[in-house]
Amino acid sequence: KMSKSKGNTIAPQEVVSKFSNDALRFAAGSTKLGSDIPYQEKEVKTGLAVANKLYNANKFASMLLETGDWRCETGDKLKTEKLRSIDRYIIARLHETIQNATKAFEVYDYAKAKSEFEQFFMTEVADNYIEIVKTRLWKPEVAGLDETKKAQIALYEVLYNSLKGLAPFMPYITEEVYQNFYKQFENEKSVHLTSWPKTDKKLIDEKLILNGNGFLAVVSAVRKYKSEKQQSMKTEISELKIDCSKEVREFIENSSFDMKAV
Repeated sequence: KMSKSKGNTIAPQEVVSKFSNDALRFAAGSTKLGSDIPYQEKEVKTGLAVANKLYNANKFASMLLETGDWRCETGDKLKTEKLRSIDRYIIARLHETIQNATKAFEVYDYAKAKSEFEQFFMTEVADNYIEIVKTRLWKPEVAGLDETKKAQIALYEVLYNSLKGLAPFMPYITEEVYQNFYKQFENEKSVHLTSWPKTDKKLIDEKLILNGNGFLAVVSAVRKYKSEKQQSMKTEISELKIDCSKEVREFIENSSFDMKAV
């Protein structure tokens, strides 16, 4: 409990000037409606980290999405069957995230809605998907133009919808990113005038998600191995033996270029 007589009050203006409006709003959105909580600066710092990653990931992606005719197959015209398994996986997880966040918002559980999009964007998109498909995006002369286009389609879909999902919690940085990049492709003047992301239940393939988790488990195991051996993440692996189900094998083989690259 903050008390003026004890001199232990924390002025919101000080927090905002140090960490930003979005970071404080993010922290406030982390608690359930009606709950009394102690002020924790670490939650505000987490908000600042999310804002920074949101800006940097989209700035990086904008360089990878400047060229190509990928734009014609996003949004309502998206045809996921043409994409690689890892692309279909991240889009399936996107729609699962939208579904969970929407259900939470409908019962005023905004903390869960925020948590769903935060975890999806920070871990699954920024830390995993972008790293996994980076070579396919960055080197079309190696991967092939069609393969690069598939990654571009999926990347735009997950980043744009993540931006809209985080906009209620971080209105300033999401608007900044929208104006800098997405406005040229979308019809609205502001991200806050766009509609809330819609769930396409046909794209939530539970078997695909399960197999994709198997793919990510392999990536995680190799990262852990390199870390334990104090090797750079760029160190090439000469041989990798994977013990998995037939379904996971098919998933990995369909995205074998990305597995080898990452």
